[in-house]
Amino acid sequence: MEPTQEQRNAYLIYNNLSKAKQLNTIDANTKKLALEYRAYLRANRTEEQKQKKLEQDRKYYQDNHEERLKQEKEKRGTAEHKAYMKEFRASEAGKKSARITIMKKIGIISDDYEALYEKWKNTTHCEECNIELVGGNNGTNRKCTDHDHSTGLFRNIICHKCNVERGIKDNNIVAMTKEQISEQRKQHYKANAERIKAARMKYYYDKKLKNN
Repeated sequence: MEPTQEQRNAYLIYNNLSKAKQLNTIDANTKKLALEYRAYLRANRTEEQKQKKLEQDRKYYQDNHEERLKQEKEKRGTAEHKAYMKEFRASEAGKKSARITIMKKIGIISDDYEALYEKWKNTTHCEECNIELVGGNNGTNRKCTDHDHSTGLFRNIICHKCNVERGIKDNNIVAMTKEQISEQRKQHYKANAERIKAARMKYYYDKKLKNN
């Protein structure tokens, strides 16, 4: 669907306020229309525009990487940041971030970790034996995220007992090192780059629009 003139005008207002660092003054409806138009522009970039944007992003990263690392290091040492992180870890967003980090560390590959987290959170019974699942790190019925160790792809949300039994069946697959997990994930993303990027952009803009 072609964007409306109202969306185009809102996008100009949004950009002007952004350059002036006054986005906090924009009204909710104008911001919503502007983000809709920006999503349209990004979804309809030509290959040449995509390549140009990629090069711009790479240059920005290279030019600012060291300074950003320095700023982050200084920020992490402050009492305010430590207090913020303590509060964040206890929040729903913090718990989600921690769970997704665990999924990545154990080698699970997903095009959409957000959707995978929602499935993990909302699954109440083992998808193998149907026992009721519990949180935490104890109990044979504690919740586990099972994946195929040969491909890294997610399989099911199951209990610890079933997860161990599947591991025994898969005992011909040796546990991978961190380097192997990282390389496997890189190869998956490289083979599915455009599809993964589209899914992430859709999630990002859906979330933006939902919050405005």
